[in-house]
Amino acid sequence: MRLRNQNEIELTDDLDDTFSLVYVTCLLTISLFLTLCGNLGIAQETGGGLFSEEALSRGVNDTTDHMFLGSGLSFYDWDKDGWPDISLCKTGMPPRFYHNDQGNFSDVQFNIPNTAEAKNIVWVDYDNDGDADVFLTRSFAPWSLYQNDGNFNFTDVTASVGISQIPGGFLANAKAAAWSDINRDGFLDLYIANYHASDELTRNLFFLNNGGASFSEMAVAVGIDDGYNPSFQPVFFDADMDGWPDLHVINDRDGHKNSFYRNNGNLTFTNESQISGLELDIWSMSNSPGDHDNDGDLDLYVTNRDYDLPTSPGGNFLFQNDGNAMFANVAGDTAVQVWVFSWGAQWIDQNLDGYLDLFVSTSPLNADSLAHSNHFARNNGNGSFEYRPDSGMEDFITKTYCAATGDFDNDGAPDLALTCKAPFRNELWKNNSIGHTYIKISLEGVESNRDAIGSTVRCYSNGVAQLKYTTCGEAYLSQNSQYLIYGLNGESTVDSVTVDWPSGIVDRYYDLQSNQTFHIVEGSSSITVGNSQYSLDPKIKTGPAFIEINTSEFTRIELYDSSGRLVSTTNTEAHSRISTQNLKRGIYVLRWIYKNGISGSQLVTMY
Repeated sequence: MRLRNQNEIELTDDLDDTFSLVYVTCLLTISLFLTLCGNLGIAQETGGGLFSEEALSRGVNDTTDHMFLGSGLSFYDWDKDGWPDISLCKTGMPPRFYHNDQGNFSDVQFNIPNTAEAKNIVWVDYDNDGDADVFLTRSFAPWSLYQNDGNFNFTDVTASVGISQIPGGFLANAKAAAWSDINRDGFLDLYIANYHASDELTRNLFFLNNGGASFSEMAVAVGIDDGYNPSFQPVFFDADMDGWPDLHVINDRDGHKNSFYRNNGNLTFTNESQISGLELDIWSMSNSPGDHDNDGDLDLYVTNRDYDLPTSPGGNFLFQNDGNAMFANVAGDTAVQVWVFSWGAQWIDQNLDGYLDLFVSTSPLNADSLAHSNHFARNNGNGSFEYRPDSGMEDFITKTYCAATGDFDNDGAPDLALTCKAPFRNELWKNNSIGHTYIKISLEGVESNRDAIGSTVRCYSNGVAQLKYTTCGEAYLSQNSQYLIYGLNGESTVDSVTVDWPSGIVDRYYDLQSNQTFHIVEGSSSITVGNSQYSLDPKIKTGPAFIEINTSEFTRIELYDSSGRLVSTTNTEAHSRISTQNLKRGIYVLRWIYKNGISGSQLVTMY
């Protein structure tokens, strides 16, 4: 479904000069009166655990061999058919691509070669042409950018766009990449984390996108090269909610502290690692932003080793944001501190109650150490978490490094895809939550970058405000599905959704029905349901005693006063006008209902 933005229009009386100006401010109310499958209510779980492992039964049969410290994956829906696909990094062979066909996967081939150890695969529309391109990092081998021609024929454009050059000719050991539009010019920029601790090797690199045709390396110039560190994962997120993406870089091992760079909004960053409270000296593995306490800002979860050292603590860290990019560790002795050697972590609202739960993948550092189960903690909604021994994973012994989230079976409940170390197979965990309510949102930028990376999307329902921020590369060597899922805790409608786009445009939508997927286009003036498109800017004509609306697509027009009382209505199949005769001056709501149940509304002020 494609939704439009809030807009303001002015209507004049063409028939009588004595009729005052009518100002109409669109408040866009969208109601989808579609049959909902199942009963609405609080989410429950089926027997056998909160999750069940279904990789083989769904067609994903893959083992990751010959990898060191993890192998990346993506849950991005590359053909944008509404079903998240899976992409897996491999060593000595091309990445493996599993296409999702209504919840079942089949292995497909793309012309993306690889003979080294691929670490991180990210789908990204770097040139804003509407199709997803591929960026691939490799250990001690060149990274590559593959341009999609729209039919999934890929061309290596790494050299031609200017991102193959490594300053000084040093050797790179690239781990993860993150994309964001740091100067908000509508094109995505690239940051590459290199795992080094010597000036004989290269530092981290930042490539500014010059309009989709070329890039310029500017890490030192903008202030985010991060020196020479064993960097694992960068993530761009708006830490202070000022609209500009900030950067958090996690570094591995003692003596290499994590870094936080605040975006100044002028193509420079300021290193605020120490003052922000994020300058950790630990073995950082996952870089996971999310608003766990629903207070309207993004917190951070950082994983770590499972033991203390004289110079640095063990256990994982949950950094709570005070709203001004000042962070305090609130993990304490809780279910999110974990105390198992941890790698990729994902925020996931498993029971769709509107609060983010936490999944943590675990694997011992030493190859000969015993494997153990992954970790799942339930968010209690009051700032605390509890370990759930009924996750379904507690007896599933494995060595897991990377995790990504996406709703692979389109039932509204977010699932998990994991990469593991051989002989353990890579895993696909279905979320067994049932009876839930949700909305799902995907975004398409117009003035902003096409992928809408760097957008803040707020969902308000029954007093709960949820915030999500769109990223491209996060956690540990991972990319999540582009579909944002908001759990509604049994509510059947959403009060409002607000999208703050990188361009500065703000779109608002009201009264959205639950258990639907909405595709929001920045600044759009139409809504698409299936193959039908409906205008949300209908032609309205006013007279001294009526309002006339284009009736070809509507079944009914209604007019309400400020108290919500229906004061006039008409069946548009019989009449094209709604009477305003004898109405007092004031604010009214004009509402129209499409034949398929979708409705729109506008405020009408009569003078």
